[in-house]
Amino acid sequence: MRVLFVPYREKGSSDPKMLPRWKRRWVWRNDARNSALGELAKGFAMKPKRTLAALVVDEDFVKLPRRSELRVLLLAETAEHADRLSEFCPDWRVDSVRPQPDGDFLDPPARRIATLTHAYEYGPCAHVVVRATGGTGKLFEGWSYEYSAAQPLLIVDLDDATPVRPAREAADRRREYREMKLRIAPAVPRG
Repeated sequence: MRVLFVPYREKGSSDPKMLPRWKRRWVWRNDARNSALGELAKGFAMKPKRTLAALVVDEDFVKLPRRSELRVLLLAETAEHADRLSEFCPDWRVDSVRPQPDGDFLDPPARRIATLTHAYEYGPCAHVVVRATGGTGKLFEGWSYEYSAAQPLLIVDLDDATPVRPAREAADRRREYREMKLRIAPAVPRG
């Protein structure tokens, strides 16, 4: 499994330490950040090679399946966050805590948004996991793979540069990936 850190800098932000609900403001309801994550997820779903090239990442960094077989998951922290992300990926199914009524969590669609709770319980079922959570915690540790139709090959994460707390949590996630012995490639968007 590989990790791709994509630089992200919030424009015109102030210090979130002054905010009692920083996570809601800077992550879950941050439309600029959620839009960037949605574009990354859609890019990997529709044109994975072009997306890697646009991020100046060698396509040999990770061997992804053909686009017709590729599964992409946009991973949200909460149901509120998943609903917000769905505004940027409107055709993608949202999986929250409970499985879909028809039981197709055994073979979910190739493009979907899921909460941490759902992915933990039923497995990520994706080759590319775009991590929108903004928090810390080792992904996949203790997760169920009993129902997972695909194993993750690539984690795409935002290297939040500002403000203070999101930047610190991005550094913590980077440390956690290293502890998990995952190979990390920095992405440098063109232009």
